[in-house]
Amino acid sequence: MKKILFLFFLSFIICDTGSYVRRSFKENSAEIDVTYKVAEKAAKSFYRTYLEKSSNFSIYPLSVFSQVVKGTNFKYVFASLENNGRLTILTATIYLDLDNTAPQFKNVVVAEEIVEKDELEEVSKMEAAIKKVYKNEIDGSSTISGFKNILFENAGDSLYFVKINSQKKDYALVYKDSEGNYNIDYIIKNFRMIYA
Repeated sequence: MKKILFLFFLSFIICDTGSYVRRSFKENSAEIDVTYKVAEKAAKSFYRTYLEKSSNFSIYPLSVFSQVVKGTNFKYVFASLENNGRLTILTATIYLDLDNTAPQFKNVVVAEEIVEKDELEEVSKMEAAIKKVYKNEIDGSSTISGFKNILFENAGDSLYFVKINSQKKDYALVYKDSEGNYNIDYIIKNFRMIYA
């Protein structure tokens, strides 16, 4: 009986066990360090090959998520911001097995800009989250673009590119999770992304 219970417990552990959990680049994690390098290389290659970026473009890591499966999937969200204000968002998914051996590339997916302006709700909550990290006055705030379901796993999350101050050309990248919480990881000043 104990053997059957042990096998049941073991099969439960190695089955896909959950949705993506938001992590942080600031945490001390060897898994994030090793998988990030693979994800960044894949994202740069994708931008250069499929989005016709010149060799002197920059990508910015926005967020990292992990999902426990028979190992761990790491999903990295990257942005590329052009001088004309065009923002491209993509995710790169990397798999790390239970033995933490070489990370394996799974896929790169480009987020479609599908949040319509009439779908925007709770603008005051978004502005309240921005005010926590943006020390200047918010002037002429408006959402330039929105991307729905960034994790591509029916996660119900969104990412918004928001003009905070039209005179200073300051922007924010605002992440909204499936529970309606707003997070600001980056403030953009003159097209330089600064960690909030």
